[in-house]
Amino acid sequence: IVFVGILVLFSLKSVIPLLLGSKFAESAHIFIWLLFVPLFNLMEPMLSAGISISKKTHWNIWATLVGFIINIVSCILFIPLLGAMGAAIALVLGNVGFISVKLISCMIYYKFRIDCSHLIITLIGLCVCFSLASYGNLSVYAWFVFAVLLIYQLFIIIKAKNIKDIRSVMNFMKKVKV
Repeated sequence: IVFVGILVLFSLKSVIPLLLGSKFAESAHIFIWLLFVPLFNLMEPMLSAGISISKKTHWNIWATLVGFIINIVSCILFIPLLGAMGAAIALVLGNVGFISVKLISCMIYYKFRIDCSHLIITLIGLCVCFSLASYGNLSVYAWFVFAVLLIYQLFIIIKAKNIKDIRSVMNFMKKVKV
């Protein structure tokens, strides 16, 4: 559902210059890359479950170190080439490294179902979509990728197992009277 929210916010990126003024029209290109930050902030506590339960806190240090190194290297590479957009991309890449180490530790220490293939497909799709949207002449292709990703996400959400899980949560909430 978070991915669908990000895709909806992506579709509203053309509204940013209207809200902020013409001086900040270029900020729309930076904004789309920063949409990854809430996604990673939501994923991090879930992926830290294995570290917390196993009390192997050294994984937190490794995750932070990997994210830091990737962020520094990508800042050195992208900021001279792309400016502020390069800094936003570097932030995303650093977060990808951080989340990847957390995901690995989670898969080792705490076995719960995370659809890694779905996560990877979605992250790669979002990166392609956002990259295409950063260049004005390729924005038609970005909207095509956007539509494909939205349909893919809706099919994942509407799977029978997910609907069954949602119904069980709703029934539980009715019993508890939340």
